[in-house]
Amino acid sequence: MNAVREEGEVKTLPAIAETRAWVPSAVVLTAFAIIFALITVTSLLQKSPTADEPFQLFAGYSYLKWGDFRTNPEHPPLAKLWAALPLLALDLKAPRQSSHYGNLIPRHSPDAMYTLTDAAEMLFVLNNATSVFFYAKLQMIVLGIILGFFVYLWSKELFGFHAAVASLFLYCFDPNILAHSQFVHTDVAFTAMFFVGSYFFWRGLDKLTWSNLVFSSLFFGLAAITKYAYLAVIVVWSVLGLARILSRQPQLCTLDVRREVSSRWGKAALLSGVLLCSLVTAYFFIWLAYGFRFDAIATEGRHLAMAQQLPKNPYLLGLINFLTRYRLFPEAWIYGQLYVFNNLQREAYLMGSYSDGFWLYYPIAFAVKTPVPTLLLLMGSIWLWISQSNSRRWGLFLLIPVVVYFSLAVWSRINIGVRHILPIYPFLFVLLGSTVAELWNSGSRVKRAALVVLASWYIWSAISTYPHYLAFFNEVAGGPENGHKWLLDSNLDWGQDLKGLKRWMDQNRVKKIQFLYFGFHDAAEPKSYGIDAVYLPGSWVAPDSVGAGSENPNILAISANHLYGHFLNGERREDFVKPFRSLRPAAIIGHSIYVYRIDDAIKQLRKAVEIHPTSGQAHADLASLLENQKNLAEAVEHYRQAIQLYPPPTKALYNLGIILAKQGALEEASELLRRATASRPLDSDIHYDLALVLALRGNLDEGMEQLHATLRIDPTYTGAHYNLGILLARRGRIEEAMASLRQTLSIDPTYSRAHYQLGVMLANRGNTEEAITQFRQALDTEPEFAEAHESLGRALALQGNRKEAVAHYEEAMRIVKSRTAAQNLPR
Repeated sequence: MNAVREEGEVKTLPAIAETRAWVPSAVVLTAFAIIFALITVTSLLQKSPTADEPFQLFAGYSYLKWGDFRTNPEHPPLAKLWAALPLLALDLKAPRQSSHYGNLIPRHSPDAMYTLTDAAEMLFVLNNATSVFFYAKLQMIVLGIILGFFVYLWSKELFGFHAAVASLFLYCFDPNILAHSQFVHTDVAFTAMFFVGSYFFWRGLDKLTWSNLVFSSLFFGLAAITKYAYLAVIVVWSVLGLARILSRQPQLCTLDVRREVSSRWGKAALLSGVLLCSLVTAYFFIWLAYGFRFDAIATEGRHLAMAQQLPKNPYLLGLINFLTRYRLFPEAWIYGQLYVFNNLQREAYLMGSYSDGFWLYYPIAFAVKTPVPTLLLLMGSIWLWISQSNSRRWGLFLLIPVVVYFSLAVWSRINIGVRHILPIYPFLFVLLGSTVAELWNSGSRVKRAALVVLASWYIWSAISTYPHYLAFFNEVAGGPENGHKWLLDSNLDWGQDLKGLKRWMDQNRVKKIQFLYFGFHDAAEPKSYGIDAVYLPGSWVAPDSVGAGSENPNILAISANHLYGHFLNGERREDFVKPFRSLRPAAIIGHSIYVYRIDDAIKQLRKAVEIHPTSGQAHADLASLLENQKNLAEAVEHYRQAIQLYPPPTKALYNLGIILAKQGALEEASELLRRATASRPLDSDIHYDLALVLALRGNLDEGMEQLHATLRIDPTYTGAHYNLGILLARRGRIEEAMASLRQTLSIDPTYSRAHYQLGVMLANRGNTEEAITQFRQALDTEPEFAEAHESLGRALALQGNRKEAVAHYEEAMRIVKSRTAAQNLPR
């Protein structure tokens, strides 16, 4: 036997050759891990957490720290647990397990504002958000690196070393992979579990060993507790298995004895066994992830608001009741599945249009969000796959997951972002690696030169986009600066550029801005990065603070989703931003935040009025900015000029009506608002505001008519239900008033004023017990509600509970005194 002796050890030549064969792979994988980590880590340091990440991270921490699954049950727990794991080693300050807001979650939907309040307090107020998110995001980057390793491994096994290097190169510099590997979310985690599981499933279809069976089942189980899209994996694997059953090649099985299975029934039996093992593993993992506990909340007798998510279909309702009664799945798991089922379709933006679901959404998203070199290689791969029969088998296996998963995404119409089809990319990278290797090995100088050009182009795409990978759009789409013409939401603007906005403010010595903000639903995040802002109505913070102070700052920042999308919930709010679409911004931050100097914008609009003096829209747009800057006299003048022109802009009619109403000119204000409703009869907000002005004039009947008109347009308009109840009460129609208030609370159980007014009516009718319940619920959602404290104290006193009554009287007095003191502070 040939051998060499080294320091007392004997190694065979085949063993040395095998060791040397792994050296290039080790070098490539090490280089990949360093480059990938360098790009993603340095990128995340320049970005703020996206809109969903605080929910995800706070939920993961609450699962680990307290074993409490009440927060964010609409996603399975694994990705959140993984991201939050390093937080346990940090000395974090956190809300109590059962904080005031946390205690409200079981009564209301877990996706209500209470979760974000606790998340905001922990992540942005009590602790250093930059540090906390840094460690959490590192966890996701680790998953991205592991996924890259398996892209290399699968490509190498199928097509060889050169193909594997090409596949890994495509993976490493893909902007979508680089973007989402930094986020605390389910997308990259699920992509990794799906792809790695499919790798072992592929190996099992060729040679079913215990290791392939165990690992495919293991990663399917992990996918099942990562994202509810795990059901798509079953569909993909079933189609792949069917293709294997129909093929003539035998399947090797070594589970008991080494044997070849050639019959279709035999291969079908093996496939069924793999799928069954995967489902059993998933069922075990589901219970494991939730601590083998049915209740989402450890406190006995407290449950999630399951009734709010129950389906209307009697068969589905019966199934849910069966699962719940016999506790076949954890409570949070059942709730999450229901939540997804009820939110399969949602309004989406595509190329300037909105719909509850576009069939073309994902084809277009893929076409504009994928680098052009990748698209060109994909076309080349399909041509090679069709023309060369020897590559069809493995090309088919790699294309089936892409086609099936992509088709399911199109069918589902969950048009949120390209991130929902992220799982198809690793399969494509493996397939494209074989194409690159084949073209390179052909020896053709032209083909090699073309590959060098594509590789250079690909790297340039990654370099030129750095660090704004979320906003990447390819050259066909016109680049990131034109991304808003195609897609919005998590394809472009996910609230990730607060740090960039703060840097711009510091460089330009801007202390305070107006902000029309899209991001995490709490002002705590911008504040934590030092952004002092007046938030305009429509911003994703609560509450709105427009008009605070005597004048608004000269700088206005608008998130791209608000500037170009329909995220403002009302046409009249969009009227404010529309002029800015044609104005020149002072700066664009990370392609997602547009910064304007109001005085410059006013100058541009003045020129527009000079050029088009008979344009009512030009006058209305100018007046809107003058009003924003509290130059009401000139604003009113231009609004009046706009109204005199034909046709008068609805914006001018509405805005002037509101200004006059605030100034006490209610008669003219109501007339202008009537004209606005005639101009825009399906705008529920205008009907609603007209109703309030009419009520102020004492015209209660017409006010109620306008509120009914509001509710015909939008039956869920809680303000209209509430004020209708108030007006009905003023007319002495107490039963109807109470019914309207109850309807308000059925839509929004957190409407504290509705609880309070309903409590007052119940107390006046002698129903003290229910009145007390309503006052307590008002205080649950608004603890500083002085009137509710006072009324609750009065009701408790009637019941003889003097001690608690006095406590609430004293609390009401404290709140009133603090308000008075705040009003008397120097401005």
